[in-house]
Amino acid sequence: MINDFIPEWFDLENYCEINNFSIMDWYLQIARRMEILKLNTDIEISDEDRSFLLNDREHVRSYGLFAERDVTANRDRNTETHASAVRPTTCFDIMLKYHMLPDELQSKLSTEFVESIDQHKDTDKPFDVYIKENDWGMEQLGKSLQVNLNATDEVLIQDFKNWLSLVRTAFEIKNDKFVTYADIKSWQDNQVLPYLDLLDWMNETGTKISKQKIAKLLFPNTQTNEYEKLRNGTERIIKKFKSDNFLESFWLQVKPYNATT
Repeated sequence: MINDFIPEWFDLENYCEINNFSIMDWYLQIARRMEILKLNTDIEISDEDRSFLLNDREHVRSYGLFAERDVTANRDRNTETHASAVRPTTCFDIMLKYHMLPDELQSKLSTEFVESIDQHKDTDKPFDVYIKENDWGMEQLGKSLQVNLNATDEVLIQDFKNWLSLVRTAFEIKNDKFVTYADIKSWQDNQVLPYLDLLDWMNETGTKISKQKIAKLLFPNTQTNEYEKLRNGTERIIKKFKSDNFLESFWLQVKPYNATT
């Protein structure tokens, strides 16, 4: 049932500081809200993280925005998200991949796994693609590289581009573009943060507000069709935020800003 009840805490005035956001601020605001949305799903959350997220939710409903530059918004994402985009494969990485195997596959490691790899040692197929094709259960981890440092930078860069295209195609990973200031202006104009907060509240309480009512709340002064702006602008942006690779790609873009602040 749609009752168009608006929560008392919702006020667009609470989001005015968005005008002064840096790209890192945008990352933190989006990341924390995407984490808060997990409270309304079946995703398993530890008691500690649930407590953090509930406090985050209360903060949003009291103030609209997070004021502090707190990178703990990324606290329960894989540590690879915080690593450099390109780095050496380490012994830890190899052991991590090993421990990702189901127990029954670990027991076969010295026979079936090794023998199978040995049979393909003379092929040019990337090891990670081989793992994917044989369903060893480690596809979500970082990909491995062998780098010949004797090559020139130009050769290394071109060879890396070739490898990147091959592996992304094999794993069906979309090449996310850098977030630009035009993107940020679009997020601001389309009121994505207040809309995310309303979505969280509706999911938590089971309250349904009509899209037309939400559109009028978000765009009280627009000269265009509010509902079309919500449907073709705001909701499309939120869909991108929810995609598998967006936050990780965005973090790798803004990480250098965090390192210098």
